[in-house]
Amino acid sequence: MQPREEVYAVRGNVDGPQTWPDHEGHMLENLPGQLMLDLPGGQLAVLHGDSYNSSQRHAQLRESLAETRAIACGHSHELVVDDDKYPWILNPGAAGRVRVGDGPSMLILVCDEQHWEVETHRFPPRKYRAISGVNGD
Repeated sequence: MQPREEVYAVRGNVDGPQTWPDHEGHMLENLPGQLMLDLPGGQLAVLHGDSYNSSQRHAQLRESLAETRAIACGHSHELVVDDDKYPWILNPGAAGRVRVGDGPSMLILVCDEQHWEVETHRFPPRKYRAISGVNGD
């Protein structure tokens, strides 16, 4: 089986013109806040997760999206695979230049009608050089 060729994205809590004042901010603002993806063996909910209380986030997500097999959410920037009960809570962590903790990370969900498996990947932390201005400053 080949991986899907589509790319899906949801809006995060800082994805808009107030944070990205050029044209990219307006494009990000149009991203959906949540997606439901029909995958072999069940549904995957994809959302940022910032609208849920941090101390009760997993319980609240499981209650509000109980019909799904797994929920992929971010916001905390912490790599999490909480698969003790359904729906699973999956957080790929952070992949950018900030708030990556022990290093950038990602998850790969491999699924078929009977079996779902999550692979975790963490990469070494890096120090990034500051990006200088476009005009050479």
